[in-house]
Amino acid sequence: MLPDVGRRDPEIDTRVFDLSHRALAADPLTAVRSVYEHFDLPFTNEAETAMKRWLEHPSQHLSSVKFTLADFGLDPDEVEAGFGDYRARYGHLF
Repeated sequence: MLPDVGRRDPEIDTRVFDLSHRALAADPLTAVRSVYEHFDLPFTNEAETAMKRWLEHPSQHLSSVKFTLADFGLDPDEVEAGFGDYRARYGHLF
């Protein structure tokens, strides 16, 4: 269970599911299954089989490309000014 993210509008919780990247990386099937459950969607055997097949080839999911803010002409202080509140509220998901 994730900590409360303190949404300003609790109605959004019916349309949004916060999934931690750490949870997704640690156990992708369980993480995806939790999304299906949250939205009351059927998690079929076919879907599970396809996901397992995709996960069997992890090298296709990796990239050696690493980006920095400077690569995009962004200043860390400006990014913090624009997204600091967001990062404070949702940073635990990354």
